[in-house]
Amino acid sequence: MELFPIWARSIFAKCGTVILGFVLLASAFAMVGQKDLTIESIDNPTPDASPSYYAIPSEDPDDGKFLGVFGSGMSTLGGLETIIYVGVPSNQTSFELGIFDADITHMWDYDVIERGQSNFAIFKDPLKDGDTSKLLDSWTSEDGIDDQYLNKTYATDTDARAPSGNFFYRLEVRWEDPTMISANLFKVRSTGQLSLAKNQEFGFAGAPQNFTSDPDVGQPGNSYDGAWDFYFYVPKELETVKFRDGDSDRYLDKDDFNTPNTDPDGAGPAQAEGANNGAPEDTGPIEDHPYGNKTIIQPSVYYYVTDPAGNVYNNTDPSGDTEWENFIIEYNSTNGDYNTSYMLAAGLWQLSVRALDGHNGDYFNTSFEIFATTEPPLPVSPPPDVVADTTKVVLPGDTVSYAHMVTNRGLEDNFDLTAVSSSGWVTRIYDDLDKDGQVDLGEPIIAETGQLAKDQTKYIVVELDVPLGTEGMSDKLTITASSQNEWAVQGVTIDTTIVVRNEMPVAEAGGPYSAWENEPIEFNGSGSVDPEGDALEFRWDFESDGVWDTSWSSDPTATKVWGDDYSGRATLEVRDPGGQNSTDTAYWVVYNAYPRAQLIFPSPLDEGQADVFEIIVIDPGSDDIEIVWAWGDGTVDTWTFYNDGVGPDPYPSPDINPVYISLNTTHDWGDNGLYTIILSLKDDDGGSMNFTASIQVDNLVPVEVSFSSPGSTDEGVAISVQSSVSDPGSDDLTFEWDWGDGLTDTVVFYNDGVGPDPPQSPYGIYPFTATCDMTHIYGDDGTFSLELIVTDDDGGALIISTDIMVSNLAPRVTHVDFPSTSNEGEEVTFSIDATDPGSDDITLEFDWGDGTTETVVFYNDGVGPDPDPSPLGVYPFNISTSVAHTYGDNGNFTVTVTVSDDDGGSVTTTRDIVINNVDPTIDPDSVEAKAIVDLTLRVSGEKWHDVSLDIVRAGVPVQLIHIVREPGSPNEQAKTEPNVTVNLFEDIPLIVRYTPLDDPINGKLWGSTPVWVIVGFEDGTEVWLDHTFNVRHPHTWTWEIRDISSFFIGQNITFSATASDPGSDDLTFTWDWGDGTTSTATYYNDGVGPDPYPSPDVNPITVTDTQTHAFLLPKVYPITITVTDDDGGSDSLSFTLQL
Repeated sequence: MELFPIWARSIFAKCGTVILGFVLLASAFAMVGQKDLTIESIDNPTPDASPSYYAIPSEDPDDGKFLGVFGSGMSTLGGLETIIYVGVPSNQTSFELGIFDADITHMWDYDVIERGQSNFAIFKDPLKDGDTSKLLDSWTSEDGIDDQYLNKTYATDTDARAPSGNFFYRLEVRWEDPTMISANLFKVRSTGQLSLAKNQEFGFAGAPQNFTSDPDVGQPGNSYDGAWDFYFYVPKELETVKFRDGDSDRYLDKDDFNTPNTDPDGAGPAQAEGANNGAPEDTGPIEDHPYGNKTIIQPSVYYYVTDPAGNVYNNTDPSGDTEWENFIIEYNSTNGDYNTSYMLAAGLWQLSVRALDGHNGDYFNTSFEIFATTEPPLPVSPPPDVVADTTKVVLPGDTVSYAHMVTNRGLEDNFDLTAVSSSGWVTRIYDDLDKDGQVDLGEPIIAETGQLAKDQTKYIVVELDVPLGTEGMSDKLTITASSQNEWAVQGVTIDTTIVVRNEMPVAEAGGPYSAWENEPIEFNGSGSVDPEGDALEFRWDFESDGVWDTSWSSDPTATKVWGDDYSGRATLEVRDPGGQNSTDTAYWVVYNAYPRAQLIFPSPLDEGQADVFEIIVIDPGSDDIEIVWAWGDGTVDTWTFYNDGVGPDPYPSPDINPVYISLNTTHDWGDNGLYTIILSLKDDDGGSMNFTASIQVDNLVPVEVSFSSPGSTDEGVAISVQSSVSDPGSDDLTFEWDWGDGLTDTVVFYNDGVGPDPPQSPYGIYPFTATCDMTHIYGDDGTFSLELIVTDDDGGALIISTDIMVSNLAPRVTHVDFPSTSNEGEEVTFSIDATDPGSDDITLEFDWGDGTTETVVFYNDGVGPDPDPSPLGVYPFNISTSVAHTYGDNGNFTVTVTVSDDDGGSVTTTRDIVINNVDPTIDPDSVEAKAIVDLTLRVSGEKWHDVSLDIVRAGVPVQLIHIVREPGSPNEQAKTEPNVTVNLFEDIPLIVRYTPLDDPINGKLWGSTPVWVIVGFEDGTEVWLDHTFNVRHPHTWTWEIRDISSFFIGQNITFSATASDPGSDDLTFTWDWGDGTTSTATYYNDGVGPDPYPSPDVNPITVTDTQTHAFLLPKVYPITITVTDDDGGSDSLSFTLQL
């Protein structure tokens, strides 16, 4: 690096990438003595052998090796932040954390251009994933101490406890402003285990940094040697180990073939790989370099990698200035810098960086952790359980198996499985899929468990092949389940295999044995023993004739069959896995056996059926067999079977020719019942067997041959139904028809055509077929379930059912009588006859066409509504009725009659009728002309005579006033009859009567009595009429006033007349008074307003009209009354009035 700006860009470039199978460890991270856990600064930091610390990259304050965080303003490739984990063992209650040179001033830091602030924060992070963290503490570079340690002590707590019980914390160091043009270089130490987090780009740098304050390389206070050693653990074999370093400043760097010439981040300061040489040049005399011996470590930077097997992979051309470069070690590939023929081993790997100049920085990106020491890292998860340890005793040449369970007790993980024999014997690990503890067909060999959730178990079986010649040896078989996520997480179990010397087994043939001819003798050598308990193999020589009848087998048993009675001796030989063998013998005997039979037939049997009977006869010997079969009904069948199929069997016949006879025959019974059959077997050696069986012959139900029904019909219509039924037995058949409407029919067919069948009739006609034809009428619509039950005389029954859909038929109108014309107000009669095919109620709905309706219901049963359905009612149902109606007004009307049944069927008929208007009529007797007068009688003259005033009504005098003349003023004695109604159409005689003879005479006999009749009118005027009665003139005693009508000229006369109309009409009265004037009055039918047209409501009207009129002249007046209805009808009445 010639110039400072170049140095600044390179030292703060991004770190190289190390993509590994597991973790990256740094041997430069020292383990030193532990101090008291207090927060303090150290004035003169020197390595302390007393306390024990883990340190990154080292604890030595003078070796010039530092971690660093760099601001992006310096065009760095990485190192913007650093994440460090602190792991504390589960039994530790506290830990100390120290940061060396945490400040950013003076020594070891770069703050020439710009000074900012870097932040430190420590989190509780039990799973080391960043997701479970809680902040524990934080501080800044302002709290740090230049060239000294800042120490902090923390107590462990459950928030940081991992499933393994260990405690984990995460230290984060970053710039507050990530764009700063500054660098903070520092060291970290702790009493807890330290590691750099995976998946980060971290930077590290050698001193000096500031030439004005830092000692040069090789001077006191700076022992920097340019050598950095890192270690990482690979937990399983890998195909690829890939590194990526950045900004190593390799001079004359070449373009690497497997590194793209692009920035891996897609943006930033990175240069094309191989295009930007590192600076300063590391060749030539030191005095020729810009900084002399202040920073140069020769030769130019390089690194190499060492695997657990000691293989070294050199990279002499790392990245140049602000460049990235891949370094790939790969199995079975052509893309790697090193292409191997072997998988890359699991275990501890070392990455060694050499000749990294001071005043320079290098950067790595790793997907795994870098630890402070080479000791196994503290795990997050506990080890898996691997159970159980087992000891087995075996022989040379055996294959022994051990069943184990691997249970994950931590976070989800996949575990590598290994089984290592201490003797180097062959092992295999199988997936115990069915968990039965043994290797089954199809169960594969595996090298890992696959992903296991917490507390999930994998079942495995481990096989060990024990070689021959290993007597007396003892082997330790170690089964290990290793986490693929964490190096130090392993579960282990050990199985012990003890190999013993082979001793000769002892054969035991058992016996003596016996059996019937043609039955196997089972020879059993299970009594044989092996001193070592090994599994034995067996073979047999049944006749001891030197010819082995079986091959070697692990089964100690064997069977042998002889065809006739016989005897002999058998030999057993046994051997163990080591090849030792021994023999033993046993006696056996074979006895003659009787024939045996198996009778196969349907059970129970059915009447009328030719059932198949099968007899299987077995005779172990080679015998002839005679079969006699008595059926229990008086019939017998006999068969003879020769053993050789030709003729009688010789005696003896020791060959194995067992008899097997399968005989099929048929038999039937015509009726059900219990029958006893006898089967007799006899072989030619006199052996015989009798078999007796009870045969139950069951009744069979009749079966349908044919059945026909219409399926649907109309109510009231006859249907035909036919059924043909057959019975397998000789039975009578009874047909019981249930029509589903409450009616049933029964028909019986006798088997013999004469009479009932006896209880058992096996010789009758069978099968027996009968055909039954029926008709039926359903009186109402609906769905009816027709059920036919056909029974035989033994209780068997056949049920046939079907649904009959019966449709409703609408009623019909058979006669109508209705007039075509009539008058308003007159009653008309509608006569109608109707019929319905079903047993329905009939409803007549009359719509008279005038807005009125009428309903008449005829119940089928004459009582109440018809139930649904009602197939048993009266059908057809006929009705006849007459219904009267009156139309209140004239008009043309259409009468609609709807005849409906209770099932929705209906028919409609209509008739037209003309209703004529009827003229109104005036009641001539109702015409009156009346007036109201007051009549006064005034009497004077003779005393004590009485006078009376009568008015004649209908020819009968009615006394109105009676006066007895008394002394005094006549005016005071006058009497008045007020409000006397007079009819001017009648004579109105007034009669004044004088009766002096019965009165005392007061005065002379010829005395007189003057009388006045005064007629007073409503307007206050009066007419005086006078007359004088004389006692001596009897003709004067009666005074008749013939007519007073002339007195009414000019007076109001009240006329009235009554008219009527049969229609619901308005009436108008018109009076022609005969004096040139008229009067009119209208009367509304509804009393409110004019009558609409038509107005058919029946409201006949009768009304009396009253008019008041005064005539001015005395004369005869012709008066005419005319009454008119609103439909034009009228009536007139004329009369005269004489005044």
